[in-house]
Amino acid sequence: MATVIQSGTNSIDQPITLGSPVTAGNALIAIFLYRFDVDVTVSDNRSNTYESPLGYIYTAGSESTVKIIFCANTAAGSTTLTPGGAASLGGGSWVAMEVSGLATSSIVDASAEIGILDTTAPYEPGVNVTATQANTFLVVGISDMQNNGNTCTGVAGDITSFSHLASGRAYGYATLASSGVKNAALTFNGPDTYAVQAYAFAPAGGGGGGQGSAIMSWLVFN
Repeated sequence: MATVIQSGTNSIDQPITLGSPVTAGNALIAIFLYRFDVDVTVSDNRSNTYESPLGYIYTAGSESTVKIIFCANTAAGSTTLTPGGAASLGGGSWVAMEVSGLATSSIVDASAEIGILDTTAPYEPGVNVTATQANTFLVVGISDMQNNGNTCTGVAGDITSFSHLASGRAYGYATLASSGVKNAALTFNGPDTYAVQAYAFAPAGGGGGGQGSAIMSWLVFN
């Protein structure tokens, strides 16, 4: 079963050095939450290869962007992750997590993203992800950075753990006991247009259904 071994956070233009050496074969997952409609990359001192099949999602309504980048089957050792292109992102935050118990190849089981205008309380922006197998690791990043900069106050949908990084920036995760349609959502304290991106990562021994296998991007008024 997937387990978050360690994590670190920093401002969008600063590197993250994980506190303990990374174990070979684990996954590294980086979640970027920032402002402008531009791309970001990540690299590290272990020559790991990172990927992001969905790219990034940007919502013009709140000038908010999310991008999740990951590496399966990492090399062992003390690891520093460094963002690329951060000088043009307009500010923001990011987190890097080491996760055990995930597939070492074909790691993406499903993925989805959405730009959503949420105006009805309780404010629970999120996106549905269709997991094809049990024990997938669901990760979501949500950004509402520029306008209201609302505070994330808790989990919603199928997410069980969350962290509010800064004004309008939060992420969450859960290990899913079953397959099917799962809601990757968080609770915020106010209305706005939110950028949401989520991945369901395959468990060890169960290769994913395909990178970017469930992609959604539209504006919803509710």
